[in-house]
Amino acid sequence: MNVSKIDQFCKLHGLSRTDLEEVAGLSNGAIGKWERSVYGPSISQLMKVARYFKVSVDKLLVEERQEGKKA
Repeated sequence: MNVSKIDQFCKLHGLSRTDLEEVAGLSNGAIGKWERSVYGPSISQLMKVARYFKVSVDKLLVEERQEGKKA
């Protein structure tokens, strides 16, 4: 899983991945495991992260299209 959007939100809020895992109630190292494809996040885990950042789940998952580029 590409976790770059999650990393961007962490940076915006001054959090490390470990901080986010703690405040969102995720297991230690969960985001790194998602990134390394050890296992993917469950819907409930994604919802916890999205709820913390007050965004929709798709905002965490979907890369925004750049002007002039086709998806």
